[in-house]
Amino acid sequence: MPEFRKLTHLLDHLLATAYQHRDEHQKETLKGGLTIELYITPKPAIVHLKLSRRGIPPSAKEAETVFKHWPWEMEGGPPSQLNAYKNADEYGLTCQFPLSDVRNHWIGDAP
Repeated sequence: MPEFRKLTHLLDHLLATAYQHRDEHQKETLKGGLTIELYITPKPAIVHLKLSRRGIPPSAKEAETVFKHWPWEMEGGPPSQLNAYKNADEYGLTCQFPLSDVRNHWIGDAP
């Protein structure tokens, strides 16, 4: 994966790849240990987002930062509910939301 200096560019890359390769998980771990993982289902087009970290739960502020840097405006704003989980030493926040009509955001269209 290319190196990105801005979170917006990283998210755009992950989402563009997930858009072209439906149901394939895209994942990147940031310097502070936060992992961003997402995939998009084909029909209906739903974005599945997971923020996770080993040993320490992701904070609400980190989730807010991810949505602040989302590469497009989200219809209705960011998800209001994030579901927390703990699996062994992994802590995470998950959510799902409909994919906006973003076909014009990237060149090409989904298969």
